[in-house]
Amino acid sequence: MTAISDQGWWLNGVLTYSRHGELTSMILPELFPMLSPDGNKPKAEKSLDAEAIVQFPNGDLVVAFERNHRLWSYSNILSPARRFPTNPILSTLPYNRGIEALVMLDAGRLLAISESGPKDSSLNGWILEGMQATPFTYLSDGYFRPSDAVSFDDGRILVLERGYTENRGVSARLMTLDVTSVEPDDSLQPSQFMELGMPLPLDNFEGVAFRRDPTGAKFIYLMSDDNYS
Repeated sequence: MTAISDQGWWLNGVLTYSRHGELTSMILPELFPMLSPDGNKPKAEKSLDAEAIVQFPNGDLVVAFERNHRLWSYSNILSPARRFPTNPILSTLPYNRGIEALVMLDAGRLLAISESGPKDSSLNGWILEGMQATPFTYLSDGYFRPSDAVSFDDGRILVLERGYTENRGVSARLMTLDVTSVEPDDSLQPSQFMELGMPLPLDNFEGVAFRRDPTGAKFIYLMSDDNYS
């Protein structure tokens, strides 16, 4: 398993399972600094805020950062970053409201969803292909916002959404999004897949992954952010 931290670290480890296929633990955890193109860890805190990760078929890892908005690619978790070419519009996002979800589509295209937009219920998203960025609007209810996403079934995207207010506390849900045909400036309405809560644990979920086992059974993995508490 490979994950990222919003303080500029890679987390690498091995997931272990019971004989029934149930996740039991992570062993051999290791932390490595995310290196900039010059081979050093960035010193400015605003350059460390990694929020989303996707792996290309050739093994390259592409990471979206916010505050200092950019995409960087890595050959592996020990290698220096390379600047990933993308449309300059991404650098214009609000300071702490950048890309939260990044998903590999077909033929090297990426889907990116930010947590900002013209309204709380209309968030900015793009289909990225080289320097081209096809904009779309991700429709929200104004409370929940995407915190991660992953390729799911039949061309759909599984989106993890998180909400928080002092009165309601933390909320989370899983949504599905059909992106089989996206035209410029489309408004995309996700469908609810699952609201998270009792009897399932509820936390500050910021990561989601999906896999099938050899029998075809589907597994969804969630990762929470404890904000170093």
